[in-house]
Amino acid sequence: MRRSVGASGQLPHDQVERLLDEVALLLDEREKVELLVAELAPPWRDVRGALNEIHNLLGLRDRNRTRGESA
Repeated sequence: MRRSVGASGQLPHDQVERLLDEVALLLDEREKVELLVAELAPPWRDVRGALNEIHNLLGLRDRNRTRGESA
């Protein structure tokens, strides 16, 4: 990220915005996954439900990437 910030003067404004949007999405996903993993603490009450949510979260993002969209 530091290299991208350093090179940001070389990137068009729309690419800088796209980069920042992507970073925001990654941080949001990370927070959601961390919360879901925290729910898996013993006695692992709803492991299947949490794993399904993680799958859906990451699966939706992958589908959007294949269409050239950012989720």
